Amino acid sequence: LMPMGINASPLEGGDPGQWESQKNKGEGWVWNQTPQEINVEIAVEPCRASDLKVVIAAKSVSIKLKGNTLLEGKLFDKINSEESTWHLDNGKQVVLNLEKIRPAFWEGLFEG
Repeated sequence: LMPMGINASPLEGGDPGQWESQKNKGEGWVWNQTPQEINVEIAVEPCRASDLKVVIAAKSVSIKLKGNTLLEGKLFDKINSEESTWHLDNGKQVVLNLEKIRPAFWEGLFEG
């Protein structure tokens, strides 16, 4: 776990630079974006791709490992699910590459 204070926002006395880089971090996952696409990286226990169930739909994603939900939700906007992909990196990180339908910056990965 993070030491106390690292995840504090600048308002709570945290380091502003740290806050900026951490704000997209969810529970064990982090995401970043360009106007055209989104990358999501989800830390997983060592596993095989066959242990994972990944569903990428036009407006939602769901990732389960051996029945446990790692990430699930309604996306901020529609994606091209045909062009969106995922892979397992080094057996310990799931990487999603989501293609946006409309080029734009999203306020969040999921609906507010």
